[in-house]
Amino acid sequence: MVKALIKDNKRCSIFDNLDFNEIDSYLFMIGKFTICIYIKNIVKKNVKAFLEMEEKMASFVIHHTSGVELINKLSKEFGIKIGEENIYNFLLGNLIVDSSNLNLTIPSGLTSEEVSLIKSAHRKKIQEEKISTHFRNNDDIDLCIQVPNVEKFFQKYNNLVSSDFSALGYLFHLYTDKMFFEYLFDKTFECLDDEKNRTIYATKLRFIKILKNNKLVAAEDFFNGEKNESIYNDYTVMNKLVLMYFKVSFDVYKMQEYANGFVNPGIEEVNYQNIIPVINNTNRFVSESYEVENNTLNVFKEEDVYNFIKYVANKFLEEYRYVIVKLLNNAIDNKNIKRKVKISN
Repeated sequence: MVKALIKDNKRCSIFDNLDFNEIDSYLFMIGKFTICIYIKNIVKKNVKAFLEMEEKMASFVIHHTSGVELINKLSKEFGIKIGEENIYNFLLGNLIVDSSNLNLTIPSGLTSEEVSLIKSAHRKKIQEEKISTHFRNNDDIDLCIQVPNVEKFFQKYNNLVSSDFSALGYLFHLYTDKMFFEYLFDKTFECLDDEKNRTIYATKLRFIKILKNNKLVAAEDFFNGEKNESIYNDYTVMNKLVLMYFKVSFDVYKMQEYANGFVNPGIEEVNYQNIIPVINNTNRFVSESYEVENNTLNVFKEEDVYNFIKYVANKFLEEYRYVIVKLLNNAIDNKNIKRKVKISN
């Protein structure tokens, strides 16, 4: 963790080549959401540095587990067996949303501070890319949490969702993100300003109130993986607890096998050819989760996490029941689906 500071209007050497008048914000990815930290007139003010957060996309595991929960619910709800190819197309579509066209290249011989600066710039580009892939609203850039516009995706691709399992997976990923923010985060913490009033704006964010114990934490500590109160530390533990509770596995070889026939049905915002790195990362996160000895969540409530995964599968089926039924009936020629699925209230 880089702990560079800019004090007394003096610039550190790693910033010598930057035009500070052009810097408006850094976008940091922490777990599954974005915190926007604005830096204005940085040369003229004393500023605490906010730099590097090591990336661990722990939410890949949450997405995969939620996807498996939905598939199991569909099979039970409609009394059908969904074909393996359709299942894996759905699961891959559920993961492809977090893929990227950007590659991080770090030249040799750089100092740790210079490496951190390159990584921060890369993260900013990733977040700019996610505005498109995650259907975020451009007007939400100054918010603490940027929620996907799920209906924007559905309005654009509803015909694909009703005919392609990977498109349904993409929709479910966005929906899970939205519910993660609006359901689970709302139960877990509050963002507060200088006067300890609730705020939705990143520029005003100063404190976090952890609701399970009413503890007040400085925002920079809450998003610092080296602090016990950090939400970041909960993610790997959360992965382990979720995998054990739902008894979900991640068959990396099956994933890679079906990735060979993973074809984009027409979603313009993502490149399906980037699926292999996502599969490999998810597999790594699963493996790392089982190596964790700690089972204690400092920020989230364990029961809330379990309930969230059940909730998001149930709620998604409730809201998109008609299009799901249409998709299943469009797959009627699949030998594993013998009969038409009926829409019931």
